[in-house]
Amino acid sequence: MHITYDFWRAREEPAEAAWRRVARIALTAPLRDYIFARVLEMTSKWMFRVTTPLVVWQLSHDERMLAWALVCLLLPGLVMELIGGIFADRYDRQKIMMFSCWGSLATNIVFAVFALMGWLTLPWLLGLTVLYGGVNAISHAASKTIVTAYVRKEDLATAVSLNTVVFNVAGFVGPAMAAGIIYALGNAAAYLACAAFTLAFVILLRRIPPPADEANVHHQHHNFIEALRAGLAHILGIKLLMYVFLLHIASIALARPFVEFVPAIVHHAFGGGVREAGIMLSAFGLGSIFGGLWLASCPANRIRLTAVALGAMPVFAAALIGIVVSTSLPMAATFSFIAGAGMITRGGAIQSLIQLESQPAYRGRVVALHGVAFEIGCISGALFIGEMAQVVSLNVALTACVVLLVALWMWIRGPLKAAAEVPREV
Repeated sequence: MHITYDFWRAREEPAEAAWRRVARIALTAPLRDYIFARVLEMTSKWMFRVTTPLVVWQLSHDERMLAWALVCLLLPGLVMELIGGIFADRYDRQKIMMFSCWGSLATNIVFAVFALMGWLTLPWLLGLTVLYGGVNAISHAASKTIVTAYVRKEDLATAVSLNTVVFNVAGFVGPAMAAGIIYALGNAAAYLACAAFTLAFVILLRRIPPPADEANVHHQHHNFIEALRAGLAHILGIKLLMYVFLLHIASIALARPFVEFVPAIVHHAFGGGVREAGIMLSAFGLGSIFGGLWLASCPANRIRLTAVALGAMPVFAAALIGIVVSTSLPMAATFSFIAGAGMITRGGAIQSLIQLESQPAYRGRVVALHGVAFEIGCISGALFIGEMAQVVSLNVALTACVVLLVALWMWIRGPLKAAAEVPREV
């Protein structure tokens, strides 16, 4: 069975209340079923992304090792995500996701066995993290673009935002579960839980009817380099997309690595460990849920989404400063909640803009390049923070990121707003 949908056909209907629209889209099959399954997958990935830094910190107590763990997770994506983007424009996206999840499941089981046997040293942990990052990256573009096959054009921004909300529901549940399992049962149990959630996602995904193939046959003959060149040319040919990519990669470098450094933040500020890190990350995830739901209710137009992306940046910057100066865990968790809301509204608005402005034939490659920009930003930002934390301190490194983030915001807001106000060529 295939789901057929004339995605780019608009439909005339009376104005619909924002929250009613969100509920309608979220509860309509097959998007409803995909969202539920995706919560399980992203819970597994969030648990992994929290478990691994906690284990690294237990083994090293070195901010540079936290940075290198993130590098090992993301570095394979610089190639694998690009391959996955081309595949997403050509092949069955559900099959791509299934292949990736089986690889993720196997890798988590290996992690669990190594942790149980006491073999999980830093070299093994970093090496297995490279493998895990590679098998996961190949499905990123497919998992993000498949929602476009389930909705009409006018519902796209809401569907993309709901997909982002799924990420942040998992960002609330996953860290709390990972920290609790490590605290009570140990590292091996946490990795086994990651595998169990991934297996549940695979089982549910098999029950969802695949969407009709949306591959652009005119690009099927292109080789790898030609396909990527065409995707990059598409981005550079649309001024708004170009500025959005610049904003994305720079803000990711200065903001996103904060999450991986939470174990070090709570250690230096409160002498905290797994429990305190779990509370901070759960507060961040809860803020992300609220931010994502609010974003899902926003009008799906380029001017509004641009304003949201720009407005969220100073909110996150202020929250990060609040975390740096916090003298107690409740205060830091409150600012972490605000940081989560600010980060996800910026990221979700940017992702919605990218999918709205991209032509369907290029969407997989554009989303893959968006993911590569994310990985480059995270890697460079994490290495910068890790090295600067060793030279001066972690708080100084985070404060420097805030200063640079505000400078970026002041420089790009004018050109980005101007590009958003230019009517899109049809």
